[in-house]
Amino acid sequence: MIVAWSVLALILLAGVLLVRADLPEAPLLSRYGGPPSRFLTINGVRVHYRDEGDPAKTTLFLLHGSNVSLHAWEPWVKHLAGRFRLVTVDLPGHGFTGELPDDEYDGERVVAFLKQFVDALGLSRFVIGGNSYGGMLAWIYTVLHPEDVEKLILINAVGFPFRDPWLWRLAKLPLVEPLFIWVAPRWLVKATLLEAVADPAHLSEEQVTRYYELVRLPGKRRAQLIQNRIPYGYIARPELLNRLHAISQPTLVIWGEQDPWLPVSYGKRFSEAIPGARWVSYEDAGHLAMEEFPERSAEDAAAFIQA
Repeated sequence: MIVAWSVLALILLAGVLLVRADLPEAPLLSRYGGPPSRFLTINGVRVHYRDEGDPAKTTLFLLHGSNVSLHAWEPWVKHLAGRFRLVTVDLPGHGFTGELPDDEYDGERVVAFLKQFVDALGLSRFVIGGNSYGGMLAWIYTVLHPEDVEKLILINAVGFPFRDPWLWRLAKLPLVEPLFIWVAPRWLVKATLLEAVADPAHLSEEQVTRYYELVRLPGKRRAQLIQNRIPYGYIARPELLNRLHAISQPTLVIWGEQDPWLPVSYGKRFSEAIPGARWVSYEDAGHLAMEEFPERSAEDAAAFIQA
């Protein structure tokens, strides 16, 4: 009996420490989805995006990583708005963009959705860039729709097989996975972000709060768990990886050398696979170079685009 009550007490304690309910959308939409945010609907899915900068200049289409939102690119938008048109979007199952029907979140399915988004905006011949998961979507888009892409920018992109972060591995355990639909304490979100950056000074409490609140929007944790269990959710199919060498667009690969999940050797595989790819690495950056060093990374991207 004592053991049973002890186990129950531990479960209740875990619930208090880890479980967080969904947050109502309306206040967060007011806080994070006001102007310059825009919305459109594709196949019944609401899409949150921003179209900023100079519409007469080269278009830069930017894709964020997993469990993030388009806000990750706002430092670049502020720095580059006078020189480019910058289009950012909450990917399906992230931020204020809805979940995909039938829970189809493999990379090619999401890229097909992005193609519909691009066509809806009337975009043509743009520079596409992405970080982490968004980087994978960017190069897959380039492989499948090369006619749209002028240049490609990858920032600590995924695609090749890699070892999942510890939290992802934990979330895949059969008895644990269902619980993660409700797990999102702020301290855990902050700990994960601190692991991602090389220097804690590059992570503000405002960023932590934004990550923490947006991941608790209704349906987002479920969507991430579903994608986490899909074999080609965060790793590209071998037949797509084999087509990296066919990318003819000028490509810039930016890598934070202190990335705890994707080492420099992983990034070099992209620069070696894509013909003529330019390699730039930051010894003092982690997985989120565009947020850790927004001006430096934005200037490297601008010089590459305007070369």
